[in-house]
Amino acid sequence: MSYFHTASWPWSRTHLQFSHKSREPDADLDDDRSAAERLRVAVQTLHLRAGRPAPNDVAVAGRWLLSAGAVASVLEATILPHQSILETFVRLLGGDIEHFNHLLDDARTEAAEETGWLPPTTRPSAAAALAEHTAPQPTPDPTPPARTPS
Repeated sequence: MSYFHTASWPWSRTHLQFSHKSREPDADLDDDRSAAERLRVAVQTLHLRAGRPAPNDVAVAGRWLLSAGAVASVLEATILPHQSILETFVRLLGGDIEHFNHLLDDARTEAAEETGWLPPTTRPSAAAALAEHTAPQPTPDPTPPARTPS
């Protein structure tokens, strides 16, 4: 359910009409764009279709599930948002959450491949990691020291 398609919001009066052709992304354009760029374009398109509400208006309409700063960050698209933030944003603006999650997953995968960072497939145990990074210590003598008479 979108909070931005009701007549009570001032920007709903300026709702833009889209042709059928503009509602579907052009497959040729998607092939040339990075996954992060496709996500950015999808977020901007969703925002435009919702009437371009201000970040504060989105935060208020969502009863502060997102801060105005979080909404602005999603709209600026300079970093990939956390999945829960993107889902809340998309839900508030009436978008397809599954589609946006797919775009976000693609963008994260692409970013990981570009930086060469991939999560390790196996993690060493804590004991093995400690043993690898600790200098050998002398073994204490199990016999107590001899007592000298005083």
